Amino acid sequence: MLYKSIRFKITLAFSAVFTLISLFSGFIIYQNIKINIINSDNQELIARGQVLASKTDISPVIIPLANNDEMIRIDYINEKINKNIFTSINFPKDLKTQRPFSVIDLPDQRLALVDNPLNQDNTEKIRVFVTKPNIFLKKEISFLFYILLFSNFFSIILASLISYVLAGILLKPINNIIKTTKTITASQKMGFIEVPQTFDEIQMLSETINDMLRRIESSLNEQNNFFASASHELKTPLTILKTEIEVNLRTPSLSNEFKTFLISQLEEVSRLNRLIEDFLIVSQLNNQNLTLRFKIEPLDEIIFDVIDKVKSILKISGLKLNLELNQEIDDFEIKCDKDKLISVFINLVENAIKYASSESEIKIVINEDKNNHQFIIEIINKIDHQINNIEKLTDQFYRSDVLKNGYGLGLWISNKLINLHDSKISFTQEKGFFKVTVFQKTNI
Repeated sequence: MLYKSIRFKITLAFSAVFTLISLFSGFIIYQNIKINIINSDNQELIARGQVLASKTDISPVIIPLANNDEMIRIDYINEKINKNIFTSINFPKDLKTQRPFSVIDLPDQRLALVDNPLNQDNTEKIRVFVTKPNIFLKKEISFLFYILLFSNFFSIILASLISYVLAGILLKPINNIIKTTKTITASQKMGFIEVPQTFDEIQMLSETINDMLRRIESSLNEQNNFFASASHELKTPLTILKTEIEVNLRTPSLSNEFKTFLISQLEEVSRLNRLIEDFLIVSQLNNQNLTLRFKIEPLDEIIFDVIDKVKSILKISGLKLNLELNQEIDDFEIKCDKDKLISVFINLVENAIKYASSESEIKIVINEDKNNHQFIIEIINKIDHQINNIEKLTDQFYRSDVLKNGYGLGLWISNKLINLHDSKISFTQEKGFFKVTVFQKTNI
């Protein structure tokens, strides 16, 4: 998810730090500019008061005219008296005549006090109070506040976007590593990650992953070589043992008890032989050196061969097998490796026998889909309970029921071999029945 990604976290951290710095610096800038604006306005108001004071006289009395937005008060002050000469209408009342300030702020006005000495010893002077509305100053300060606020906001947004883009660029090598790693599969020749010559942690990570992949590749090769060698070594003695048992079974004087024993041993040897064949195919599939010998073969005869090979298992299990061939099919020919395809269908039928309800029937149905140029082979069996994780049935070494015999290889091998025939296999279950469907390409 996006908010859990390193890119998002880097952007969030950078944005948070940038926001704090931006707001702090913005506040400092705002305060400094605000003070400068107020000081400038103070100087302007004091200068106006000085102009008014310079134009005032008491003998004769001369009062300068105030501007439309100004109010003034003029006092004459000496050592004995403090006399008001002129006060504008609505001028603020209750002001002290002493000089404790140069400029003060009133609710709606700004007031400046300016003295103009009339003699050298400053014992006689004209004091001018001048006011002007503070609305313009407030608007200027408010405008400054919003300008800085919005500029900070947009700078934070812009910085976040830039940091997101830069984080993506910086993390691109890691994303490439992730994408490449996802495509790597366990095989004899594994893919490796391209190592960027950045001389940083990313290069170290790439080299470390490649070293790990080389170790995995080496282990897989050793494992596959063991499977291949062990399979070949075990195949010969098992073949000899099977032949000897079959020869002994032909002995006329063989007692029924011993004959039953030999048949049981023959079945076990056959089972081990099939397991060895599976191990050999697994090794060849993993090493990607499995050779398929494609020829034109009749599908119906392949199915007949499969049924013939599983007769003994069917007899022991007490199950029946019913084959249904679509009579409208004119040509059963397919292009395939006959031995491998027989192995596939034996695995599928044995799997059906293994999980079928007791004394039930296994049905093999063959139809043709002419539009898609394929045969549809269905193997259907009744089951006592639902099979969990049906989508994992073709996983290597997966067993849906650990209490059943098997190594979890049959369906995995079958799926691989069917895929190599440019066909596919699917599994479904409904209303107490389990169905395996093989979509086998016709010979077009």
